[in-house]
Amino acid sequence: MNWEDLCKLIQVPTPILDLGEIHGVRVKVKRDDLTHPEISGNKWRKLKYNLKYCLENGYSGIISFGGAFSNHVYSLSSACFLLKIPLIVIIRGEEVNENNSTLKYLLNRGQTMVKVNRSSYKLKLQSDEIKAVIDQNQAFYIIPEGGTNDLALEGVKEVGDEIVSQDTKFDHLLCSLGTGGTAAGLLQSNLGNKKLVIYPALRGDWMVTEIKKLLPKYVSVDKLMIRDQYHFGGYAKGIQQLLPFIEEIKAKYQLPLDPIYTSKMWYGMLEDIKNGFYPKGSTLMFYHSGGLQGVNVNKE
Repeated sequence: MNWEDLCKLIQVPTPILDLGEIHGVRVKVKRDDLTHPEISGNKWRKLKYNLKYCLENGYSGIISFGGAFSNHVYSLSSACFLLKIPLIVIIRGEEVNENNSTLKYLLNRGQTMVKVNRSSYKLKLQSDEIKAVIDQNQAFYIIPEGGTNDLALEGVKEVGDEIVSQDTKFDHLLCSLGTGGTAAGLLQSNLGNKKLVIYPALRGDWMVTEIKKLLPKYVSVDKLMIRDQYHFGGYAKGIQQLLPFIEEIKAKYQLPLDPIYTSKMWYGMLEDIKNGFYPKGSTLMFYHSGGLQGVNVNKE
């Protein structure tokens, strides 16, 4: 499959659904999870220009990084398989189970997994172990963990502009946060005076610092608001508690959520609405960033 054929499979622009009012606050959802069954939401937006750059510049393959259940790894694996790009993924933790659905998906497509210990993984390109993989594959293009780089931000910026081109009648744009790349891309889009509210899936007060690192100096974080009390203990924590909540929202709104990012954000949004954080009469735009493969992964 060539680049043009892959782009034909991607459903953009994705729709915006109006779910009506919840305690006097209107909620709309940007269904970016509908871009593609496997390369969905912010993962497609981040990968789009990276994949294009790799193909146009004649790289022999791609090297990237991720955890054993990474949505980035899953989506990148699918895209590389369709485009026939050789892929090497450096996986965090030597003890991970290769039979989990994400890693099995990668291996079943003939792609390469290199498991490294967590200390080496943390060092990334400074690790001797990881340097050795890169040195052996010098013609490969490197995509960072989570897919976040300047090309990724360019793709995410497009979804912010896409939202505003479809519907300007909202006051706050809500998005989940992992590495900060999606938030940084959205801050560069044409949001005008609308606020960007982020709901981190991770613990810690590092978010603004990391987002600033990703932004050009001329882009302000003044419109950024952080709601960091709904992480359920951190990344991949609170999953069993969230699964019934996910089923409840799916039944009520026909809206699938994942247990790592969007379900935590939806839970936090509901709490913030009930507690008056969002004024009555205001309108929220909930950015659904995909990652629904995480529902099945976390039932394993």
